[in-house]
Amino acid sequence: MKAILLRVGIDSQYNALSPVWGDYTYKYIPIYYKDIKEKEKKEKRTYKDLGLEYYVPAKIRKKKVHLDPEFKTYTYGDPGRTKRSFLLNLNKGDLLVFYLGGETQEEPVERGCYIFGYFVVKKVYDWNKLTNKEKKDAEKICKENAHIRSSKSKDNLVIVKGSPASKLLKKCIPISDENKKSKNPSYLASEEMKKFIGIRDAITRAVPIVIEDEQYVKNLKYLLGISKFDPEEYEGKIPFTLFARIIDEERGLKANEKLYLKNFMMSKNTDYRSACDNFGLDVYQIGGYKNTELMEEYFMNYFKLL
Repeated sequence: MKAILLRVGIDSQYNALSPVWGDYTYKYIPIYYKDIKEKEKKEKRTYKDLGLEYYVPAKIRKKKVHLDPEFKTYTYGDPGRTKRSFLLNLNKGDLLVFYLGGETQEEPVERGCYIFGYFVVKKVYDWNKLTNKEKKDAEKICKENAHIRSSKSKDNLVIVKGSPASKLLKKCIPISDENKKSKNPSYLASEEMKKFIGIRDAITRAVPIVIEDEQYVKNLKYLLGISKFDPEEYEGKIPFTLFARIIDEERGLKANEKLYLKNFMMSKNTDYRSACDNFGLDVYQIGGYKNTELMEEYFMNYFKLL
């Protein structure tokens, strides 16, 4: 099993980036059709129609969007030479993971790359090798895909169809640090993501990221919420975003307890004894929390991992 990470969506070339908020909620903004010579037959939606008009420059708000990937029926297509070769290497059960270029909406404003969804691959269509009948069948199955809705040539097109296990994430996952020293590449992988999922240092839009190492793929599945993470079976450090997601999904904790745990663990003292004293004082004497035993369990299990 392997995973491929692709950069998709609007970027600085379009004078916009997808907005990302402090809790990692976000709005994915697709690119738009630049070619005005060919009219789009089936695509009618604009940024305004999708409720994204306030996040893009006024001059493009009525542009028809190129919504690819789409998470209604889980399809993604690309005819480009570089991405085509990567997509054709995907097999059933592999992961196609999408990340966007985002800009934080609070001060200080920061730009970065964020994972926001994934496909569990069901089928890969190589348009150049399909018969006419197979093309018609594929067009029905992939009718929501931007390249099928388009009137442009489908030469060299590859479409990946995801299974129902595919998912658009509610909160995005940061994977980069902004490269302020150089504009090429724009982003560098964060140290924790290089260690946790094995991605390369330079993050560039043109070249997909391939993850094949078994442990890295396993860690990526933890990060995406595909596999359940067991802190007692893991050695080493985990990204804080993984801990935050696990806490958010915990039904046994109240909202204020989740918030406290995330804030405390994010700013925890590296001295375990001192952290224990502060945690115990807050949880058992000051905070008035109800689910103290479960909170303590998370503290004990994850302190060494963060």
